[in-house]
Amino acid sequence: MAAKGRTRKRAAPRPRAAAKRKSAGRRKPPPAQLGRTVHDMAAELQHRVNNILATVRAILGQTRDTTSTLEDFVDAFDGRLSALARSQMLLSRGVNGHADLHELLTDELIAHTARIGESVVVSGPEIWLTPRAAEMMAVAFHELAANAVKYGALATPAGRIDVDWRVESKKAGRQLVLRWREAGVQLPQSVARRGFGAELVEEGLPYTFGGAATLQYHPDGLECLMAFPLKPAHFIVAAEAAT
Repeated sequence: MAAKGRTRKRAAPRPRAAAKRKSAGRRKPPPAQLGRTVHDMAAELQHRVNNILATVRAILGQTRDTTSTLEDFVDAFDGRLSALARSQMLLSRGVNGHADLHELLTDELIAHTARIGESVVVSGPEIWLTPRAAEMMAVAFHELAANAVKYGALATPAGRIDVDWRVESKKAGRQLVLRWREAGVQLPQSVARRGFGAELVEEGLPYTFGGAATLQYHPDGLECLMAFPLKPAHFIVAAEAAT
């Protein structure tokens, strides 16, 4: 009961209109729109998984056909799967699901105990690789590095590897030109010329990207030259994408 002579104060009205306006700014997407987003993500994931499985099957078959013992098969297959896994890690944390070419290359070299900045020098403009390009290039770089460990510049303290790339303008369009050059070694005559790595570099990469790739065996080390059309489906110049 209120005291005599006093009046009870009424509570201030709640700002219902303001609350409604404030909550309107945080409105959730309509169920139909949310469904399309989830559907697109699921379709993209399924596409990625199918591509990865196809790549694994191809690596499995080609490794089986180019190895003579179970031990050699396990060692080669494990190395190639590891390279593929490293490419997926880069893609997962890359810009818009792309992998940086410099990082992809240096990760593969470091996995083969290369000393970046000392016996190995890597340079070139910032290039992003789409998932398919990253997977193919990762396995190709693995093959080059594994060959260097067995026969080339990573097998001797005097060995050196220089890798550089650039963008060149041609009549048919622009190209990504990459050069891998080893020096300071003496290649044995028994180095296999047409193994899995050679077929991947000289046939698999040009088939996927267009252009050309060659392996040249100099007396002091291996040289690999690649020239691929600069197509957005495979390679993106970072500086241009940012403008």
